[in-house]
Amino acid sequence: MNNVCLISQQFPPETAWGGIATYVHLLAEGLGEAGCAVTVVSRSLTNTAIREEHGNLLVWRVPNAARLSLLPNFIARPLAVRRFLQVLNRQFDVVEYPSWAGEGALVPASAATVVAVRLVTTVRTVHAYWKSSVKERAASPILDRLESSSVHRARLRISGTASQAASAAAQFAIPRESIAIVPYGIRIPAKTPLSGAPVVLIVGRLEPRKGTEIALRAAGLVAASMPKARFVFAGQIGRDRQGTPYQDVVARDSRLSRAVTLMGRVDQASLERLREQSSVIMVPSLAESFGLTYLEAMAAGRALIAFDIPPARELLGGDGIPLVPPNSEALADAVLELLSDHDKCVQIAEAGWRLLLERYTVERMVANTLDVYRRIG
Repeated sequence: MNNVCLISQQFPPETAWGGIATYVHLLAEGLGEAGCAVTVVSRSLTNTAIREEHGNLLVWRVPNAARLSLLPNFIARPLAVRRFLQVLNRQFDVVEYPSWAGEGALVPASAATVVAVRLVTTVRTVHAYWKSSVKERAASPILDRLESSSVHRARLRISGTASQAASAAAQFAIPRESIAIVPYGIRIPAKTPLSGAPVVLIVGRLEPRKGTEIALRAAGLVAASMPKARFVFAGQIGRDRQGTPYQDVVARDSRLSRAVTLMGRVDQASLERLREQSSVIMVPSLAESFGLTYLEAMAAGRALIAFDIPPARELLGGDGIPLVPPNSEALADAVLELLSDHDKCVQIAEAGWRLLLERYTVERMVANTLDVYRRIG
């Protein structure tokens, strides 16, 4: 399995929108380092295809349409991917794509010996956490069909956790045993000294599914007991369940206005600085297919607090990482305990570091991915 094509409209730096982009980038680099020839088919935000070469890695950024199209992006994207692979007219050993929005639903069967899907959170799951617009409700049945098609047509289905595999099996009516479990991995940087500042960092898109409302309420509770505590949110700023922008939620509360900073999207260098300046990294997600942010927090050498949800329990439970009930009071109590106990922060950070080295390196992810490719191929 030396010739691999990864399909993902999310791929840095042009479309580095979230966890899928991070995963695909790490997998592409890792497969290249393992000796594979890797082609990435991503999205161009222009009207022309762009070709980039990086050693063993070839990136094609393909627009959804060469000219103005009336098709919505979620339909135009799988069509653009299919059209590009037909024009490329090349057979790969493996074509892998994420299930999100059914981007790979129309990949030609002739494009690869093995067609693989990486199971991630469904669009329906994300929309369940907020008040959907008329447009979103109208698109939902089509997106469901595209995602389902992308899963059912794949010879290989991969999930990052057993809990996500069970959920996907139920959602898509597929056998649980048809899903291979391959946990994600990340690159582990050099350690940096743990900050003693009472700063809590939250990384990721601000949205209800990510527990943003609960995190903000917890920030207010912590600030009432510890006025010097600061909460920094780094990620695209969305809206709460009622459709109110989170900037407005913070601005209308005097305590939150003093304690909370909403950074919006930041580049990688800025994110690394924010991690270095924090003592605690909080991941208050209510639903995750895996949760790369757990690994990124541990790789930063910071104390991690997460909600006790199935993926977090599977990945982190029993290894010294505090998992708390998904409510603002429990979260605030856990944050206050850590901000008041530097030694405890160090202890949790060390536990996370050991866990990463044992289970969640890029090299381990790549080796396991190649293993499941070969078993199917």
